[in-house]
Amino acid sequence: MQLNKGSLNGKQVVPLNAIYQTWTPNSIEGNGGAPFNRGHFALYGLGWFIEEYEGRKIVSHTGGVNGFVTSITLVPEEKLGIIVLTNTDANSFYESLKMEIRDAYLGLPYRNYSKMMLARHKMNEAAEAKEYKLKMDTVGMKPAMKLDIKAFTGVYRHSVYGTMKIEPKEDHLVATFEHHKGRFADLYSLGNNRMYAVFNDPLYGKKVWPFLLENGKVKNVTVTVADFVEFTPYEFVKEK
Repeated sequence: MQLNKGSLNGKQVVPLNAIYQTWTPNSIEGNGGAPFNRGHFALYGLGWFIEEYEGRKIVSHTGGVNGFVTSITLVPEEKLGIIVLTNTDANSFYESLKMEIRDAYLGLPYRNYSKMMLARHKMNEAAEAKEYKLKMDTVGMKPAMKLDIKAFTGVYRHSVYGTMKIEPKEDHLVATFEHHKGRFADLYSLGNNRMYAVFNDPLYGKKVWPFLLENGKVKNVTVTVADFVEFTPYEFVKEK
């Protein structure tokens, strides 16, 4: 339907103008580019990434959540659509396979994108493991906070995400969320009113949360998660 101007089985399902509006750039993502071949711009339309690749317009997007990642790619000039579905969220195969199919259809040389992506994945994993060790080494030094650790416990609220409770847990703290049952973050002191948040769900990652003090009391905490889940930081205000 997307490649057939909004028509399916001879019936106009979506107006052609609506299709073209979603493919029209609204913001600039960057200069674009490709690992081996030519690509010159990266833009964003209405729910679609738009780029130029080897003289063709590429319309694409990815998606995913716990347990799977997916991609859909359209090459309108070639009437080509590529959909890749994978049943794991810890891979880059969904992108590398798309690239291999795209290049093969366009008559470009085989590049073994999977090998390239795997090497990048392993490099990122090594960097994350190194960063985790550095943070936990700092935790092990028991750096002092400006207030007693108990002062950071209590109920915090965000206008959209509701309440978050921070409570003692063995030798550290733990944050639980009103609307995210089963998910929590262990909080370890890094000193200077910062805590290292390690989520029990690896998808949400590991982040440094800074706490703001005012008049000798905790006022709020800036909560972040892995960029894959959400780029935006959220300020939770301490209520009690």
